Amino acid sequence: MIKLLDDLSRVKLKLKQFLITVVDVLDVLLVFNLKLVEVNKLEVFAHLILVFDLALSLQDLNLV
Repeated sequence: MIKLLDDLSRVKLKLKQFLITVVDVLDVLLVFNLKLVEVNKLEVFAHLILVFDLALSLQDLNLV
């Protein structure tokens, strides 16, 4: 009886450890995804600044 309870406890512990590992991986993927979103937003902002800078440069050269 004690061995059965010990085995059940061991299985429960291993299941909890597995679930924690899965949740950790999902958290890492979520953080990575959020960082990519931040990078994409920064890329759009940087692109707009470069386009604006190009427009000003062309205006200075009277090419527009």
